[in-house]
Amino acid sequence: MSVARTCAVEECSNKHYNRGYCTNHFKSLKKSGVIKNVKSVHHYEYHGMTKSPEHRIWMGIVYRVENPNCPEYTLYGGRGIKMCDRWRSSFLAFYQDMGEKPAPLHSIDRVNNNGDYEPGNCVWATKRQQSINRRRRSDNKTGFTGVYPYRDEWKACISVNGRLKWLGRFKTKEEAVNARHEAELQHYSDVLNR
Repeated sequence: MSVARTCAVEECSNKHYNRGYCTNHFKSLKKSGVIKNVKSVHHYEYHGMTKSPEHRIWMGIVYRVENPNCPEYTLYGGRGIKMCDRWRSSFLAFYQDMGEKPAPLHSIDRVNNNGDYEPGNCVWATKRQQSINRRRRSDNKTGFTGVYPYRDEWKACISVNGRLKWLGRFKTKEEAVNARHEAELQHYSDVLNR
């Protein structure tokens, strides 16, 4: 006979709903990231930063990687992207590792787009930096961003200030890749050296 699980919050005998909590406490956790008087091994912290931009970003990451109802879940959690245990268990650990946002326009960016949200893989970045650090499109058949087959040749292009700039046609894929690489060094040097 199985024992009915109850909420992990002290003095709450309501039935377990999700992540060890009853419906009310789970909603509180989802909304604020903080639950008082937890009786299990869970650790919840009081940081006074619930409405800060950094906490909203932290909650957004958790939402994208853990909630299948999130519209972007397929691009994050659905692809196997996770948040490291240190950050997931503590917003303060996230804040300690990442620090304050440098400016209001900055948001979190993963250096390796196939990697997890973890200290060595995340930086604060502007929209321009993030647009340059995108993963290759799923329909890319060459293995290189901005390089496309064209009849019996190869084309290369790059996006500069939101506009597509064609770099030319080339006899081999290697020539097109080299042209793309040179253009990246010329136009993206400030971002590539961050």
